[in-house]
Amino acid sequence: LALFIELSCTENPFWSDPPTTVMKLTGIVNTDNNITNAPAYVWLEGLDIDTVTNDNNEFIIELNNTQTP
Repeated sequence: LALFIELSCTENPFWSDPPTTVMKLTGIVNTDNNITNAPAYVWLEGLDIDTVTNDNNEFIIELNNTQTP
């Protein structure tokens, strides 16, 4: 089972933006046998956050600044 994770930026180095309060953790779950339409359970250990992949094997987990380990 391979898992690819993509994180969003929280800071802009060129000008001052208000702090980001919500980050989205997104990714795609690929199986060894390329099985499609099989939901996968995705969780963040220690934060008690979980989700299930959609029909395209993609997931989104939203994190806000109040969630700490």
